[in-house]
Amino acid sequence: MTSHQFCMTLFGACLMMLTSGGCAQMRGVATKVNPAAANQQRETRLSFAKAHEQEGNLTKAEDALRQILESYPKDSETKHRLGVILVRRGKTEEGLQHLEEAVAAQPKNLSMRNDLGYAYLTQGELEKAETEFREALEISPKNTQSLNNLALAAGYQGRTQEAYTLFRGSMTEAEAMANLGFIHSQRGEVDLAIQRYSQALSYDPTLRNAADGMIQISTMKHQVIAARQGQKGEAVQVSHQEPEPHVLANSVPTNSKVQQTSWYETDKAE
Repeated sequence: MTSHQFCMTLFGACLMMLTSGGCAQMRGVATKVNPAAANQQRETRLSFAKAHEQEGNLTKAEDALRQILESYPKDSETKHRLGVILVRRGKTEEGLQHLEEAVAAQPKNLSMRNDLGYAYLTQGELEKAETEFREALEISPKNTQSLNNLALAAGYQGRTQEAYTLFRGSMTEAEAMANLGFIHSQRGEVDLAIQRYSQALSYDPTLRNAADGMIQISTMKHQVIAARQGQKGEAVQVSHQEPEPHVLANSVPTNSKVQQTSWYETDKAE
């Protein structure tokens, strides 16, 4: 091989190496993730999951959120919504874990604080619930839902005067009394519940929640008495369907009848 041929061969090899390396680098650039595009994709997927949740399709919402979390395992908003759904579906331990992690990532997020507190409330962890609602009020001292949630937590712990004062900050006398009636019914204080519902109706005879509460709690009381007396020699089945406490228009009923702003209203049968 002549020196000229050797140089040409060497030049060709170098050219191949440069070309190959250049292609590899171009492929790397082509596959690099655009952060803005990735965030947009996450937002779109999250919107679909929320749509399922609002429609009451909790299974689809849960599946969608789990898939998002696989792609974005540290995303606190996804953990928040997944935690809410899991608690609503009775998967409480896992749901609480996701909610707690979401709050740890965003401790100043009002909605997350309220939802975690609500989840504690549904599980009877009243002191933890109260702590979260008070933290929510530190973020937004006049937030109506946080005040109402705190009123429920206080009332469930027997501090009904405090609950009444908190309720009165955002609703009428009749509405506050109806909510106290609901709290007493949840505590098994049937006579006090009837008394509060009666007071609510004396202030506002048109308040439907108070009327429904009075009827239901009175019916339940008579059924219990009848069952104990063994009327007609048969056990009487006691139905227990509590009314919703009165809340503001933007509040949303939940499975446990406790009001919470960001938990969606519809639960379709699955």
